[in-house]
Amino acid sequence: MPAVLLDDNGSAIGVNQAWQEAGLPDPATTDHLPRLTAMPLEAGGRLLVQTLPEPRPEKIMRMAGRMARVAGWEVDLRAGRLIWSEELYRLHELPPGDSITLEKGLTFYLPEYREMVVKAGDDCVAGTAPLDFEAELITARGRRMWVHVVGEAVSDSQGEVIGMRGAMQDVSNRKKLESSLLVSEGRFQQMAESLALMVWSAGPDGEVDYLNRHFFDYTGLDPGDYILSTWPESLFPEDREPALEAWQRSQDLVSPFQVEHRICRKDGAYRWFRVQALPFCSARGEVIKWYGTALDIHDLKELEQQATHFAERLRTTLESLTDGFMMLDHDWRVTYVNAQTEMLFQKTREELVGQNLWKHFPQARTSCFARGYEQALAQNRPVTVEEYSTVLRRWLEVRSYPSSEGLAVYIRDVGERVASREALRTSEERFQFLSKATKDAIWDWDLVHGTLWWSESFEVLFGIQRAQVALGIDSWMQRVHPQDLKLIQRDLQKAIEGNENSWVSEYRFARQDGSWAQVLDRGYIIRDEGGKATRMIGSMTDLTEHKQAEARIHEQAALIDQARDAIIVRDLQQRITFWSKGAERIYGRIAEEALGQYADQMLQPEPEMFAKADREVRKKGEWVGEIHKRARDGQRVTLAARWTLLNCSGGNPRAIMSIDTDVTQARSLEQQFLRAQRMESIGTLAGGIAHDLNNVLAPIIMSVEYLRAAFTDPEDLEVIEMMAASAQRGADMVRQVLTFARGVEGQRMEVQLTTLLKEIEQFTRDTFPKQVEIQLKLPESLPGVIGDPTQLHQVLVNLCVNARDAMPGGGHLCLAADPVELQEHETLTPGSYVRIRVDDTGSGIPAEILEKIYDPFFTTKAVGKGTGLGLSTTMAIVKGHGGFLQVTSEVGAGTRFQVFLPSAASGPSEIHDSGERKAEIPRGNGELILVVDDEQGIRQAARRTLEAHGYRVLLAADGAEAVETFTTHHGQVAVVLTDLMMPVLDGLATVSRLQQIQPDLPIIAASGLGSSDQEQELARRGVTCFLAKPYGARVLLQAVRNLLD
Repeated sequence: MPAVLLDDNGSAIGVNQAWQEAGLPDPATTDHLPRLTAMPLEAGGRLLVQTLPEPRPEKIMRMAGRMARVAGWEVDLRAGRLIWSEELYRLHELPPGDSITLEKGLTFYLPEYREMVVKAGDDCVAGTAPLDFEAELITARGRRMWVHVVGEAVSDSQGEVIGMRGAMQDVSNRKKLESSLLVSEGRFQQMAESLALMVWSAGPDGEVDYLNRHFFDYTGLDPGDYILSTWPESLFPEDREPALEAWQRSQDLVSPFQVEHRICRKDGAYRWFRVQALPFCSARGEVIKWYGTALDIHDLKELEQQATHFAERLRTTLESLTDGFMMLDHDWRVTYVNAQTEMLFQKTREELVGQNLWKHFPQARTSCFARGYEQALAQNRPVTVEEYSTVLRRWLEVRSYPSSEGLAVYIRDVGERVASREALRTSEERFQFLSKATKDAIWDWDLVHGTLWWSESFEVLFGIQRAQVALGIDSWMQRVHPQDLKLIQRDLQKAIEGNENSWVSEYRFARQDGSWAQVLDRGYIIRDEGGKATRMIGSMTDLTEHKQAEARIHEQAALIDQARDAIIVRDLQQRITFWSKGAERIYGRIAEEALGQYADQMLQPEPEMFAKADREVRKKGEWVGEIHKRARDGQRVTLAARWTLLNCSGGNPRAIMSIDTDVTQARSLEQQFLRAQRMESIGTLAGGIAHDLNNVLAPIIMSVEYLRAAFTDPEDLEVIEMMAASAQRGADMVRQVLTFARGVEGQRMEVQLTTLLKEIEQFTRDTFPKQVEIQLKLPESLPGVIGDPTQLHQVLVNLCVNARDAMPGGGHLCLAADPVELQEHETLTPGSYVRIRVDDTGSGIPAEILEKIYDPFFTTKAVGKGTGLGLSTTMAIVKGHGGFLQVTSEVGAGTRFQVFLPSAASGPSEIHDSGERKAEIPRGNGELILVVDDEQGIRQAARRTLEAHGYRVLLAADGAEAVETFTTHHGQVAVVLTDLMMPVLDGLATVSRLQQIQPDLPIIAASGLGSSDQEQELARRGVTCFLAKPYGARVLLQAVRNLLD
């Protein structure tokens, strides 16, 4: 019968001979296969697939009976009968062909399984579950048998289930094996409980299913409550993951398991265990069970660790030796080498260990070193050999120590020692040649015998014949200058009797002609093994010419140090070699700090400018320009520099000399001058802009009262108030511009700061966010100041608003004042002052912008949030009041502004409460008012305002028209309101012409750019009423009423 064998994934893995003989297609390469029936096999978990040319039940049964003793069956639900294969009849011990009904087939199963069999069949027919169960039945001859039954539902062409078909397999043998396994498990556990070590087992999935009592005795855990799957928790935390990985690896490979780890004892201590396990597998190689043990190896582990520690100490000692060390066995095999031996032999220990020494160094087999090794072994005593190794090309001292295992060999590189011996011999020869060749006078003093030897140069330097000089030290001392003798004798004796190795001194020594030579004498002291000085060898150098040159250099250096400029010499690598006193004054660094430093690093010049200047001076030989450097205190210094390239005698560049003149203050004065000019220009520009803006704002502000009276709807009034507030804000901004541009002007009076600060406190509490905490600190008595209350009010408001803006998330604002006495100040006269503090806990001001905060139009606020005039105006007002402003700030901590104002000599006086109730707007009685202004909007706004309050109004667009109109209505005009800046005929000229016509004419002067000069000129002409644009309707009407009354 043709058949295909499939694996667990359903892939064809082979066909039988009948398939090949039938010429059927290869199942691995075609999708068109004959009709197949799947038959489950217990062995191997594979399926045998057979072709079914016809779905005839009897044929199915025969095929099933031939495959692995598996019997086939089919159920015809419509006929209510069973169709069995011959093999199934045999399994039930019935004769083939016996008619079997469903009821009869069910009776073969033991009663306890029949309900389960029926339900499995119903579920299969219903399609809720495949037919697959194991049950025990009794054959016709009464033999009990376990069977495994599988099947599937069979449907007709309309999809209706008409039956089932499947197979039955005898699994009695497997069931017996399982029962035997349970018995074996019991025996295993009984044996495991009797052992004095931990025994455990695990299922095929690796899950531990048994731990003997020894585990629980050791850990102190309760076997009744213990969950076996939690065994890893007993492991030492660092051992847990490696142990689990090894366990998983053994399961994956079905290989023996062994690992060493620590297990927690019931007292909390951890001990080492060696844990092993072997898999118990079926005939097919499948794991049935794992059996393992855990052996306590803690004591052994500690011994191993001690041995390892001792071995490590020995290895470290040997590795730290500065000598080479190696071990040889009796066959000349290398058993150990240290790192120094690797360096000496130029071979790694991997190359040497285990190899015959002479294999690596065959040339040394006949060397004296090899003979020394053999001698040490033969005579069983240490042998030392010092010789030059032609193989290693170095002098070696080799010491061999015999032992039972072979030789321990110490190898020392004595090249330096040999070289020193040779150098000593050579130096003796050189000394003789040197004493003849040098210009210095060489001397050799034998301290033991008291003799003194001089070289030939002694005669050349001092004109003294050596033959005429006594051999003792007295001949030397007699020629030392009397004033230097005691010092020389003291220092020399101290050096000899002490532990010094040398002696140096400068003194005067007598020549043969009676003159004195300035000499530098240096001596080296030679001592015996006991440290006693036995000999001194030295040289005497004539410094006379050098001292004279040095004196001249000192004179020149003194002249250089008098220069105010910084004179610096640096080599071509930018290292400073000369640093004048002028450089110390300019840069704040003394010569000892500067010499040897790199100029481009220490002085931190501008990199691009420094590099450009350096290239130019090297190319052209000089460079002149201005450069910025940094002094020791971090301040930038502006310098007018002149660099010159210095050449050596051969003409090659050797250094760069720079002469730097400090022009920092000069440049600062230039900047201040330019800034003053710029401020003057800004002032002029600001004045013109302010005049035009005041003319724009004036009609708006004047019309507010008119609009308030014209509208009653709350929404309309809200729009009017918003318009009025915006216009007033614009007027305040213009006023700040004018204050900044013209300086501080205004009415001066005695101001009580207590009242003013309380007003500011109330203002901030009413208008600032609630997250800003306001605090006012005042003493019981606070002196007053002389000033303009409006301007001082503006100063405090500006500072408070800045503090509020620095605390967007809220914070603490503190206003405080106290009297202080200033003794000394840069710009103020000593005396009594009142100090006003405005402190905040805001973001602080960075140091790099702190010096810019008073610059006009400088602001760090967002666009539309600030004009940049607040602090510049504040500074101008404070200075105008004879005071000064001081600021300290720390980023992230807050800012403190302090205003110092001269206190009033006569003490404080109160200011009228600014919050008093406003008087009613006065009305007219039909009086005729002449309004003169070149701005039509102002004329129309004034006309509406005056007419709405009972006045008649005449209008004129300039001074000429005003004179003409006044002349026409002479005797009728009660008051003239005139602008001061107009085309054709300005305000002062208009006032003069009108007064010529009517000297006692009441006149109100108005201007968007008023000044004290204008007010004084008007007062001189009898005009005492002056209105500053923009002014409101109330101010205008009150001024008119005052003049009429």
